[in-house]
Amino acid sequence: MRWRKTQDDWKIRQTGEAPAELLVAILTDCGPSARVLADTASAWTNLFPRSDFVVFDRHDNLGVRISNALAVARLPPDRLLLVGAGRGARLALSFGLNATPPCAGVLAYDALPEVPAAVPPANRRVKIRIVGHVFDDPGRDHRLGDAVRALGDLGIDARATQLIDRGLTPAAIRLGTAYLAELSATALQYSAGGVLSRAAS
Repeated sequence: MRWRKTQDDWKIRQTGEAPAELLVAILTDCGPSARVLADTASAWTNLFPRSDFVVFDRHDNLGVRISNALAVARLPPDRLLLVGAGRGARLALSFGLNATPPCAGVLAYDALPEVPAAVPPANRRVKIRIVGHVFDDPGRDHRLGDAVRALGDLGIDARATQLIDRGLTPAAIRLGTAYLAELSATALQYSAGGVLSRAAS
């Protein structure tokens, strides 16, 4: 599979075989993490051969960009997974919690979700997985856990893991890959050992 640049300034990589069963949308951040996440997306295309992947380097009119990508993949919103790092992760979390119709799940790197007072009933089925890091300041270290518990109180299946090192380290990528396999399997109502991902088998 090859990445194909579109007129809307995003790149898509399609299965090229049977119709895709999922669309994974990558929202990059600025700086070195953008390259790491883009390279990781390329590796994921081999691990998740039944998914189409799209990389958004720009985030303006995000809803329109996502709708266009879903149309190209010929998939409904409940077959959409969002992955982001930094600012891209914060946007992915906001989209997952508020957009209607909702996506299937969000994988966020190094981002603290802004927990709304309420979420639309349909968005309670959005699954959220966060890969964070441990803070040296105990006063800040608990905030991610507090946010996950608050999302749980809203009826959202949210989980987070805090690693020692910050950023898209190999350990963070491995954990994110496992989370993505889980989100993918759940979105398709398959078991974690299903046919969607070789990594999960």
